[in-house]
Amino acid sequence: MAAQATANILAADRFFVVALVILVTWAVIFIYRTVFWFDGVPYFSLFDDEMLSMRYALHLVEGQGLVWNAGEPVEGYTNPLWTVYMAGTIALFGKHIAPLAIQITGMGLMMATIAMAASAAREAWLVDGRSKISPRTLSFGAALMLMATFYPLQYWSLTGMEVSLLSALAAGAALVLVRIETGRLAGVRGLVLMLAAVPVAYFARPDGFIVLMPLLAVCAVHALRQAPQRAIVVGIAGSVAIVAMVWAHFAWRLHFYGVLLPNTYTLKMDGYSWSLRLSNGLGFLARFFAYYGVAIFVAALLFSLFAQRRLMGAAFLASFALSVVYQIYVGGDPWVYWRQLVPGLVLLYTGLAINLAEALARLPDGRRSVPFIQSLCGVFVLCAVTNATFVKQIVGYTWVYQADAAKTNIATALALREVLQPTATIMSFWAGTLPYYWEGKAIDPLGKADSRISRLPIDLSVAWGGMKGVPGHAKHDFNFSIVEAKPEYVQTAWNPDQLVGPLTGRYVAARYKGLSLCLRKESPLVRWQLVEITGACIAGRTS
Repeated sequence: MAAQATANILAADRFFVVALVILVTWAVIFIYRTVFWFDGVPYFSLFDDEMLSMRYALHLVEGQGLVWNAGEPVEGYTNPLWTVYMAGTIALFGKHIAPLAIQITGMGLMMATIAMAASAAREAWLVDGRSKISPRTLSFGAALMLMATFYPLQYWSLTGMEVSLLSALAAGAALVLVRIETGRLAGVRGLVLMLAAVPVAYFARPDGFIVLMPLLAVCAVHALRQAPQRAIVVGIAGSVAIVAMVWAHFAWRLHFYGVLLPNTYTLKMDGYSWSLRLSNGLGFLARFFAYYGVAIFVAALLFSLFAQRRLMGAAFLASFALSVVYQIYVGGDPWVYWRQLVPGLVLLYTGLAINLAEALARLPDGRRSVPFIQSLCGVFVLCAVTNATFVKQIVGYTWVYQADAAKTNIATALALREVLQPTATIMSFWAGTLPYYWEGKAIDPLGKADSRISRLPIDLSVAWGGMKGVPGHAKHDFNFSIVEAKPEYVQTAWNPDQLVGPLTGRYVAARYKGLSLCLRKESPLVRWQLVEITGACIAGRTS
């Protein structure tokens, strides 16, 4: 029995290493597909919202503070810890290479997430079993399959989102809880680790700690059972420390930005009624449940029928449920890639794998072969269904989502650095990549980095993904951003009907290096001798 258990562990470890090597190779290819060459120089880019954070990080390194424009303190990022880390990469590697460093960091955290989730599923079983067809083997294999083919985790990690850090924290919390449940880790020590993870999650994204709370609660229960007095002391001390850090962050924000809440909160919540947020949240999640509904149902069914460790299983399900409820509360998300749901799905998948193995454990060794194969086939089908909408990206048949826009924005930024004087101003709907590589002053017409825009009424005509007044994209005043602000360049990637008035008679289309640039008429900050005027600006284009 011991020899068979050892053989099982070695076989699983070899399979694990092979799977990670394949995934690393795929990830490197993914990153390479987001690199764009101009004049023989490679340019790197993250998801556009992360490039907005990179611009804040760049200004921090330059000594201007966490600002989007010099001298304009507006908190337009949602990931303070990640933004500070970005500043570190810029200071260490330089502005040009820093986005690549963030992508590599995301890849490392993605691998850590997969490794910890698979380890948690395997370590939920103290004994490997007397045959190759053991619950531990199924638990490990199912978790690895689910996590290694989890495209939203891979997409957000490799495009630089803090989702990679939050997912790693969730997987790490799952591993801690499993080790407490199986007696490998003392409850109080686990409670310390959980409490330490909470502020990291909060500073990674202020709502990032929510998914950890059910796991923290179960850890606290175990700690109180094992060592009540120590658990109470640790709980109180940890809670006080967390509250102190959060309030220190609020105090710093009030001092530096002059407000208690970030501008992104005002932009996405101010003016959105409960009914509108509920409608948007449910509309956004309709497509999510179409793809993940089967996986959610199976996870809940297995938990209700087979879970032996009820507290642990309930914590995994509750964490996922909280992430869904929170997604409804905030009224959805602009991108149908389940960004805020990924850490909760990591925990759901971990619990699903463990409970699937619980079902197999009910059978005697001699009757496990067929159910084992059926279970793995079922997991494969779940992987295929949940990734159906992403298949063309996964195999490289189509662009990585938003990569084509990133290429255009980099090309535009490089062109503007030649066409415009350094003191010129641009207006960009893509508030990340273009402004980061442009370097000069920029206007954000959708309000992430503009406190005036963020307080405006909602434009309900901005609708997609089952939402009306899409959060973060439904407030604007083009008379203010174009007519009054008078930027030298206006990006026209918007509804033509809303841009025609502000642009007509004030801006002209000019050709430069294959790009059509919308430039302010007769501005002395434009090097007109370099461009060819071609007529009126046409809205709806990205350049």
